[in-house]
Amino acid sequence: MKLSKEVTVAIIGALGVIIAAAITAGWFNFNEKKDKNTYKWILSPVTEEWGKRIPKAKGYLTYNTKKSGFFEGTISLQGLTSNNTYLVSINGKSSHPSNNYLVQLGENKTNSENYLDFKTILSDDNGKVFQDFCVELRPGKYNVKLFVKDVNDKYSIVLFNNNVIFTIY
Repeated sequence: MKLSKEVTVAIIGALGVIIAAAITAGWFNFNEKKDKNTYKWILSPVTEEWGKRIPKAKGYLTYNTKKSGFFEGTISLQGLTSNNTYLVSINGKSSHPSNNYLVQLGENKTNSENYLDFKTILSDDNGKVFQDFCVELRPGKYNVKLFVKDVNDKYSIVLFNNNVIFTIY
């Protein structure tokens, strides 16, 4: 069966829309291991149903395993609202053993998830952020979601990655 050019173009276009929606929904994880000690997680904008949509917002978080007992790295963001305060958070299901350490650090528990708000950041005049972070965590393997929340909009999530796995040594 031979498809017409119009049908072929329509199918390719539809696939592009589906793939873009899947990436936005976090179905694909563009995480990479930079070297034996450094990981990089891509942060994507959320849909309006899930948070505050800022279409041009994007960024990444790197984590370096060199410092024992610490979650340490750099957060780099762009396309945010200028001169605005954001909060970086990790959330993890309490069914994963190491994620229970998050609630023991004095942070809250919501439903079946524990979370730790670990870095308050301020975007510059151009909506960019480039800052280091360092938070002490108990040793263990963590399987969490990474969120960037808009403090001035009832802590609405603006960027996320649903598949952040790291080990604290």
